[in-house]
Amino acid sequence: QQLSRLPRTDEVLARAFANLNGAVAVSKTPAAGQSRAESFGRADITNASWLSLDGEGDFMSLPAAQYFYALNDDLAAAAQPAVAALPHDSDGVIRRLPLLWSLDGTAAPSLALEAARLAEGGGEIVVRPAPSSANAQGRLLSEVVVANGSIKVAPSGAMRLHLPKRLALPTTSATRLLNPGNANSQLSGRVVLIGLDTDLGESALTARGEIAPVALHAITAAQICAGHA
Repeated sequence: QQLSRLPRTDEVLARAFANLNGAVAVSKTPAAGQSRAESFGRADITNASWLSLDGEGDFMSLPAAQYFYALNDDLAAAAQPAVAALPHDSDGVIRRLPLLWSLDGTAAPSLALEAARLAEGGGEIVVRPAPSSANAQGRLLSEVVVANGSIKVAPSGAMRLHLPKRLALPTTSATRLLNPGNANSQLSGRVVLIGLDTDLGESALTARGEIAPVALHAITAAQICAGHA
């Protein structure tokens, strides 16, 4: 009975996002066969205030994703849903990542793209469709513009990953963050991705070895900010 009185995780997150800009990761598992036509979905961009299309039309053809659990209304209003899926090639290695998804029919950013957008000031993302290229779901992508940088992408919206030789990233533990005695001033003004390391969670296989999924999103966000595609 006492546990039932505790607030739900979604409610706690919604309150946390009331005073800051952020995103909540959803749809961790990608659809199978990202190159197949049936893995794409029709994405409506009219309700995505953070996104605009350079050209005519309101629909894009993007890799399809679905919510595993529905977000409650407060959290969905407080934070941008961002897709955390990491599609891999047939050998299990992740070499490219879609930057945009069709999440239950609405355009949604990948977690890496949303982190990069926030790091660059939280402005609008502009997508440029491929000339005279479309399928049954809508127009296909050729470029994604974040701030002043343009990222060339495949028609699927995927960006090729250029991983550093060393995959180590600055990290801090949840224990340190939750300790009221720690100032955590090193995080002030930064975009922080929260997730499990490989000791507690899953790993993602890349050409440079295994890495925590949240760390791969952070590396991809840095690549987007650097305009290295």
